[in-house]
Amino acid sequence: MQFTYLAAFKVKAQKTQNNTLAIQEGLLNIEGTAMDASVNRNKWQIPKEDFDFFVETLQGKQLRIDHGESVMNVVGKVPEAKNLGDSVWFHAELGDPIVIQKAIRGYVNSVSVQVDSDDVVCSSCGKPTRTDKLLVHLCAGAWEIVHKPVVRELSIVASPAYDNTRFRPSGFGATVILKQNKHTR
Repeated sequence: MQFTYLAAFKVKAQKTQNNTLAIQEGLLNIEGTAMDASVNRNKWQIPKEDFDFFVETLQGKQLRIDHGESVMNVVGKVPEAKNLGDSVWFHAELGDPIVIQKAIRGYVNSVSVQVDSDDVVCSSCGKPTRTDKLLVHLCAGAWEIVHKPVVRELSIVASPAYDNTRFRPSGFGATVILKQNKHTR
């Protein structure tokens, strides 16, 4: 029984990257929180004991827009992630000039993770919640607990499922960009 879950980025770009270079090169380092230990708006949760597994499967995955399946929705890659105890930090390379502009200006700042798992149980009784990807059991007031989540991709989204899954530009170039934007507004 496998079910796909959707939850609503610092990279190998040049270390001395500045705002002009980020825009010219079409490359921006970003970092933030991919997910945390809370129950998200989709009523599922990844327990802390599975964070290391999540981190291993997040590294190397695509960065997309809105969980899109098209090649055109792939805008970068996530080369690094780390378990921080109550959340998972990620670092990614964003390579889409339009999305870079939106990130620099602060128009977009949220991510969402898509995971697959064969081990999903009810938080109340511990029974499996799905058969053939369909929800067949969930006690009243309960949520799904997703064990051994395999990350399919991380997406930039407008409305994340987790309250705290935000990203920001990172590195030297991002600092220059953000300071310049404050002075030009």
